[in-house]
Amino acid sequence: MAEKNKSSKKRTAAAPLFFISAGEHSGDIHAARLIRELKKKFPHAIIYAMGGDAMARAGAKIITHYHDIAIIGFTEALMKYPKAIRILNMIAAFIESKKIRNVICVDAPGFNLRLARKIDAPKRKIFYYICPQLWAWGTKRIEYFKRHIDHALVIFPFEERLYRNAGVPVTFIGHPLADIRVQHYSKSEIRRQLGIGRNKKTLLLLPGSRKAEIKRHLPLMLDTAEKLQGAYPDITFICAATEALTIDAFNTAMENRSVPVILMRGKLYTLLSVADAALAASGTVTLELARFEIPMAIFYRTSPLNYHITKMLIRIPYVGLVNIVAEKFICREFIQHDARSDELTDELLSIIHKGAYRRKMIQALRTVKAKVFTKTHVAKNAAAVIAQKVT
Repeated sequence: MAEKNKSSKKRTAAAPLFFISAGEHSGDIHAARLIRELKKKFPHAIIYAMGGDAMARAGAKIITHYHDIAIIGFTEALMKYPKAIRILNMIAAFIESKKIRNVICVDAPGFNLRLARKIDAPKRKIFYYICPQLWAWGTKRIEYFKRHIDHALVIFPFEERLYRNAGVPVTFIGHPLADIRVQHYSKSEIRRQLGIGRNKKTLLLLPGSRKAEIKRHLPLMLDTAEKLQGAYPDITFICAATEALTIDAFNTAMENRSVPVILMRGKLYTLLSVADAALAASGTVTLELARFEIPMAIFYRTSPLNYHITKMLIRIPYVGLVNIVAEKFICREFIQHDARSDELTDELLSIIHKGAYRRKMIQALRTVKAKVFTKTHVAKNAAAVIAQKVT
């Protein structure tokens, strides 16, 4: 019997059971990289997941797709809540039935924090990979996190300090963007390919990655582009979009518009190498702009309900990630009612024309770049921490 138990323990150590919960597209990508690194450390590990195609290709056994719970904002959360709760209960029951003792939550705090609370048990380790921005929501949320999460794997340097001060076991693993290899393109060649004149300025329009964001943001961006063109004719506008913006939707938005806009999808880093400035919806893309030292105006619009609820809950003065990382305003933010084409036009003209203002912003973006893009091998770092603590 002793030999049998010993053999069983060896098998458990060699082939641990994991469940990974990723609730959206970006989480699917990040989790897939983590799975590959875990497989290197535990070649026979069995990994079940809520996720998508990327995680499946990496070797996870998908029991439900993240599309079933992907949510943006409080309004959509209310509509999808019953379905999300059913999926949460199903996953919790699955974890219990399989006796899975290692659970990794990836972003998606609305779902994953509830899951962590439901499955929390003395012999189970719960890791949080790419932690939610709890520091923006006040200390009560961090206390909730502390009760149910065994280890936080954070992607910003300042998060490590905040979580540690709150008594949460934490490791700064680096930001996933730092692992994206940046190819250096010939600026003159790209401008030639796009038909951009030598003396023309190039402004990127970045409306967001979700359909709801694009629907709210694109008309405002085009209004701003028309006013900018009137004030500064020597400017080329390029809309750098994800697949969420279809060609038909873009053409519809461009009807009766007087300003020409080039639509480019899936070519963000190519475009970043030629951009002089950007009008960006608040999100991860602001960090990518910082990497290329591109001055920007940041804006965001959401539904009235989402805005008012968020305004009551948020405890920090910044929305844009570049400002959050810098811990001060380095790029101006235009949120909800303040996001108007006249104000955005004035700010972008200042970025383009005012040399001292532009140089000061670029210098501040270099500081953000150094904080975010220095530590690499993020998934490998996360896997190393998890490997030390698996049960």
